[in-house]
Amino acid sequence: MKLTVALAADDQFAAPLGITIYSIIKNASAQDVLDIFVLDCGITEENRQKIRSLFAGTRHQVTFLTCDLTSLKTVPMRDHWSIAIFARLFLPHLLPHTQRVLYLDSDVLVRGSLSELFELDMRDALIAGVKDWALWALYKSQPRQLDSFYVNEDFVKMFARVDYFNAGVLLMNLDLARKENLTEKCLHFIAQHQNELRFFDQDAINFVCADKRKILPLRFNMPPFLNEQEVPAALQQEFRQTKGQCVIVHYLSKYKPWLYGYNWGRKEEYLAYMAHTPWPRPWSRWTAWQRAKRIFRYWFIHPACLFKPSFWHNATASQWEGLFLE
Repeated sequence: MKLTVALAADDQFAAPLGITIYSIIKNASAQDVLDIFVLDCGITEENRQKIRSLFAGTRHQVTFLTCDLTSLKTVPMRDHWSIAIFARLFLPHLLPHTQRVLYLDSDVLVRGSLSELFELDMRDALIAGVKDWALWALYKSQPRQLDSFYVNEDFVKMFARVDYFNAGVLLMNLDLARKENLTEKCLHFIAQHQNELRFFDQDAINFVCADKRKILPLRFNMPPFLNEQEVPAALQQEFRQTKGQCVIVHYLSKYKPWLYGYNWGRKEEYLAYMAHTPWPRPWSRWTAWQRAKRIFRYWFIHPACLFKPSFWHNATASQWEGLFLE
């Protein structure tokens, strides 16, 4: 079966993208033939060659598509996001002859064949995705924090909906998307609400596709830190069954398993895949000067830390950056 998969990244996320691609290839079934498209938002030739090397000796292929996001540079970005997240909106036009594509964020780990998703009946659905249970848990436990995310209360109400999904794993019906002008509608929505958006294109896709979506099982987009108490009672049995058998793990948030100091779950599994790629070791998110400033700031706020044995116990080579993430 031919499986068309798309991912997007600039050079900052080229290595995680490559690790995700390696996990897809490694867990493809004998019947799967992968046609992978990389939406290139500024990947260097060195990293493109490393990504191509992952396909050596396989039946799968990779194609790099240049993605011009100049028109979106005025959108105010926050936190750890890159403008490359908007690339998925252009898939209906970047793949004009493709009927269906699975879009994956570059911070996911694929643990099984993706063929089941390509057998799903999409019919009148524009997209299919997994409900964002991590945000749902936040909405239920800390509604005031969610209120602070958004200026417009309509966005807050959106999280109360049963079907608000995470766009990191997105099955797209491209034929219908072109017919319904999905790209243009999402871009118009972003332009109208760019100062109110918290999750950018994910918010736009949720609003635009509100009545034409399918919800996928949790096993296709499992946050590593989600626990059973954070999901509704009706979903807890599915959660217990899914926890160890999920097909896709999604390393949400700014804390990533390829960075020093990560300890949010499923770290060793990620590093095991990472070790077989051209990017075998964790790296820092900061320059030496940035690290020095963060360490000084931490010591300034916590001057007594040097006298605590627990500080020195945790300050190992792999934990230093974890001490100074905030």
